[in-house]
Amino acid sequence: MTGFLLAGGVLGAVAASALATSVAPAPAQALDACFSSALTGTLKTGSASCSSTGPLQWAIAIGANTYAEVAGGLFNLALAVGDNSLAYTTPYVGGSYFNIATAAAGGYAQASDGVFQIATAVGSQPDENSGAFATYGAFGVARAIGHNAWAQTGAGGNLERVSAFNIARAVGDTSTAFAQFGFGNSSRAFGPGSYAAAYDGNGNIARALGNGAQSNAGGSPTAPASFNIARALGTSTDAYAGTGDFNIASALGTAVKAQAGGIDTGRGSFNIARAVGSNSYADAGAFDATESVLNIASVIGDGSAASAGIGSLNTARVFGNTSVAQAGPGSGRRAIIVGSNQTKDDPPQSASSRRTVASVRSASQR
Repeated sequence: MTGFLLAGGVLGAVAASALATSVAPAPAQALDACFSSALTGTLKTGSASCSSTGPLQWAIAIGANTYAEVAGGLFNLALAVGDNSLAYTTPYVGGSYFNIATAAAGGYAQASDGVFQIATAVGSQPDENSGAFATYGAFGVARAIGHNAWAQTGAGGNLERVSAFNIARAVGDTSTAFAQFGFGNSSRAFGPGSYAAAYDGNGNIARALGNGAQSNAGGSPTAPASFNIARALGTSTDAYAGTGDFNIASALGTAVKAQAGGIDTGRGSFNIARAVGSNSYADAGAFDATESVLNIASVIGDGSAASAGIGSLNTARVFGNTSVAQAGPGSGRRAIIVGSNQTKDDPPQSASSRRTVASVRSASQR
């Protein structure tokens, strides 16, 4: 923060000196630049625009059609560099203090309505539906890099929610990352169309790496969930961990899904679901009002499924292709398959009662 503010002050002094020169060389006359602070007022040339109100705040815009704005507090910095970039810290309600918004190469960044927040946006993000937003919170970091990338941390305008120490990073065209509504949530989306969200609880971690990868970790406004980990790696992979605490879901491969914790109307904790392969699925947790804990479901193979839940201490494992293993309902059940084209249930049940991939709502719908 100190480095940014010192850099802003130095750059502002240089800009003020250049812009105040009564006779400037021809190349400088064509410069698009703007500097604004309470000490110097607003100095601009070309199509760049900026605005600053209040002491010890700086707004700097460099590039065609750039815009930077600071207001409503102290020690804020808005820096927009590159054509069509926009950065601002002006609050909608309340105030903004010690916030930094940086936009480059057409980025859109907002850090406002809170304290010690950082928003960084790089790449073409034409409006409020993409960019970096660290708002309504404290000590939040939002970074969006790529065309139409979107990263958001904070309470997102909901003044009744508390949000602090959250980090959201989105890298890649149309990538999305959210870290909101709680403390210490972290999300990272890396790859075109990737999506990662950690929310409604504390210490949730969501990671999505790959083309169209998706991960969700957290709960809901009425049922917060904490310390869940969801990791999706690959193409169109999908991982969900939440509606409970200390759940882990890992999906690796192509069109693979893993869900751990409460599923649909259920709630579960200390569940683990892992799926590796292609078009495979693993779930560990509860599908109904039953509290399901300490279940493990794992799949290594293509077109296979493993389900453990509606109870506790159940284990379902598949090592092979196009096989299905289900442990539960009940507790202490085991269904383990080594091989392809096999089915195993514990307790035994009819084929119509087995949960399949198609019958389970995907994590991307949450």
